[in-house]
Amino acid sequence: MQQLAARARPGDRWVVFNSPERVEYAPWLGESRGVGGQFVFDVLRLHPVPLGWAPPADDISAATGRVWLLSYRGPKAPWPEELLTAYVARLTARLGPPAHEQFVIKTKKEGVEALAVYCFAPTGTDQPRETSATPSRGE
Repeated sequence: MQQLAARARPGDRWVVFNSPERVEYAPWLGESRGVGGQFVFDVLRLHPVPLGWAPPADDISAATGRVWLLSYRGPKAPWPEELLTAYVARLTARLGPPAHEQFVIKTKKEGVEALAVYCFAPTGTDQPRETSATPSRGE
């Protein structure tokens, strides 16, 4: 999270795919069974730009800067890949193709704890392509 916070610029916005309440289009943070608590804490503590928690994709409009979609995947709950795919597709239709990064937080016997980041550039600008990183906990 610290790496993402350092890369934020004025006009950017963070959108968290995971929802603090049950909705039909995004995973509920309560399904993380506690391991998502650190993610929520880090987002709330480190976000340097406006933040939204699981707004409907059609409610997200272009920002004056970049729109950063953050998708937390915990190791204990089943992951609804189809929901994320549909959400990203709707945002792509509205904002253009994103750059994508995958941060592996931890690998546990129950599964992988990771953060997927999709960065949508302001209209009319180019995006770098996919990268992968493995930061330490809390970054």
